[in-house]
Amino acid sequence: MTTQTEPVFGYADLPAAFTAVDKASDGYQRSAVAATRYNLILLIIAAAAGPVDVEIHHPKLNLGGVVSVAAFAAALIITLVAASRKLNENWYRARAGAESIKTLAWRYAVGGDPFLAGSAEADATFIERVQGLVKRLEGLEWPSPSAPAQITAKMRELRAASLSERARAYLADRIDDQYRWYTDKGEKSRRRARQWEQAAAGAAVAGVVVGVLRALTVIDLDLVGVMAALGAATSAWSQMRQHHTLASSYKIAALELTLIKERADNVADELEWSRFVSDAEEAISREHTMWLARHGYAGGAE
Repeated sequence: MTTQTEPVFGYADLPAAFTAVDKASDGYQRSAVAATRYNLILLIIAAAAGPVDVEIHHPKLNLGGVVSVAAFAAALIITLVAASRKLNENWYRARAGAESIKTLAWRYAVGGDPFLAGSAEADATFIERVQGLVKRLEGLEWPSPSAPAQITAKMRELRAASLSERARAYLADRIDDQYRWYTDKGEKSRRRARQWEQAAAGAAVAGVVVGVLRALTVIDLDLVGVMAALGAATSAWSQMRQHHTLASSYKIAALELTLIKERADNVADELEWSRFVSDAEEAISREHTMWLARHGYAGGAE
């Protein structure tokens, strides 16, 4: 049994701005996904209630119609609230901002471009760039940082270490960690894509069965619309989560990181190291920028 060693530079060592924006992104993501999930469930309920023909005599109403109207109304309210809060847009903005700050922190901590080791202007440049990113995120809601430091003690400690120590930390805690994240998420996305394909196929088969039974007058209840709504909801959810696309992009990003890592042994001095870090961070940022573009947001990690 293998155990994961404690990282030299981890999540807790990143700037306060990162942790605040990262938590904001997670919050907006949870809300956006929940809004889509409940919206689709309510639309299925509305479709399922439509064929129900049960009268309520006080006052005289049709139960199926009441449930359908209520479900449609609730779905509309969720849609309007999600739109007014700009849940998806704010999720993408916050994610882009958090990843950009994380990239800057790693570049600074290990002496990557534009924070070459020994540079007297590194601190000022880092703070200026973080401030610029935060200004672009005006209007977002995020929790107050638990610690005020933007340049953390661990960032300074790692930056002051030798080139070999910085290289070991960067390769283990950034490139290898990111590689594991891509491979794990890629495999999960592949499994989820297969599961939702099976669900969509199941809804289609069920639609055929109930359609045939309805045509043969074996059943009186019209469930074809329900199966159609279920199939459409399944497809809509799958498209929103983009499991197939993510599985492919994560696989490519993981492969690119392995190719970049091979170049680490050829780094001889600080200038070559700064360029190596820059190339690695651009590869990581490129995958995330593509993710943002697929979701229709032009902003990206710097």
